[in-house]
Amino acid sequence: MARLRDLCREREVSLILVGYPLRLDGTKSEMAEEAAQFAGGLRSELGKPVELVDERLSSWEAEQTVGHNTGGRPRFRERRRHKRDEVAAAVILRDYLQCAARTA
Repeated sequence: MARLRDLCREREVSLILVGYPLRLDGTKSEMAEEAAQFAGGLRSELGKPVELVDERLSSWEAEQTVGHNTGGRPRFRERRRHKRDEVAAAVILRDYLQCAARTA
């Protein structure tokens, strides 16, 4: 939390987005409650607004972008997984911004 608090201050963060893992049919997944609790903890610890953002298909889209081949070496697989997570986060942000623009 201390590192996140520092980042929020350094980057002048005004809103935090947390991926909300829903099933394809829109119902909450097993991890949805944990994500909601995490968001609540961030909200109270950091004093910033936190929004849950539907993350359905973000990992799938990231996988399509980064590719499926993870290679045989553990370090290569770890870099690929990290890149996939970065792309998934960008997909979630893009979807959030598109939705916000439609409702503005």
